[in-house]
Amino acid sequence: MTTGKPRRRWTRRGFTEAQIAQAAVELLDAQGVDGLTIRALGQALGVAPNAVYTYVASRRELERLTVEHVLRGVVDTAGDEPPRAAVTARAAVTALCRAAHQALRRHPGAARLLMTAPMDGPVARKLHEQLLRHLVAAGLPVAEAARAAYLLITYVTGTAALADAELAPGGPPPTEDAWVQARAAAVAEIDSAAWPLTAASAEVMARWVGAEQFDWGLARLLDGVLPGVLPGEPRLLPTKAAYADRSGDPLQRRPGRGLRQPRDRRPP
Repeated sequence: MTTGKPRRRWTRRGFTEAQIAQAAVELLDAQGVDGLTIRALGQALGVAPNAVYTYVASRRELERLTVEHVLRGVVDTAGDEPPRAAVTARAAVTALCRAAHQALRRHPGAARLLMTAPMDGPVARKLHEQLLRHLVAAGLPVAEAARAAYLLITYVTGTAALADAELAPGGPPPTEDAWVQARAAAVAEIDSAAWPLTAASAEVMARWVGAEQFDWGLARLLDGVLPGVLPGEPRLLPTKAAYADRSGDPLQRRPGRGLRQPRDRRPP
């Protein structure tokens, strides 16, 4: 008979992938990108760091899992079916980009992860596929849609990352009004004699981190990517062919398209 202390019985604690991802996002929100480590995640879950490797193989995979969880809500709320009308397709692209941007802004540091973590998880793939579908539905060939998708992804990610760079790591982001007021106070100190145009732009610069600036930039990008699709108008603009004569000169307009032809100026 043994009289020593009873041996402690260790039990294996199981976690789902969703629980691991949620804990990782909460860690990102609380400590920033640099605080998102295997050791810190183990502490948050109440397990040894080695136990975390049962669920994620590396820090890189942990970052991928975190990004996937941040973007999952965007994918779940977006429709799988492509819109039928071109104007509806532009609205769908706008809504998808706006939702992705808002998701990144709710979790400062997530945009930085998108620049370092591989975007090859099923959620990221599905989001990219949805964006491509909307662009193709708007009339772009697949190759052009792929170029446009990359442009939009860099805009969404870049604007979020630039905004996040102004925040201290950890903690929730400030409200937009409070953030704009703080920026307005900072840019008000600009020397108007040395930097007259910058000082004159101070009010707009203060709002660079707001939703209005994001929507303005997104609309200008889509004006270039989808030049024939205007928001709110269910029609296409005339193509370049409508503005070219038979010789291919884009400065002349082809007759019979409802456009005024240049007058034939004859010498008196």
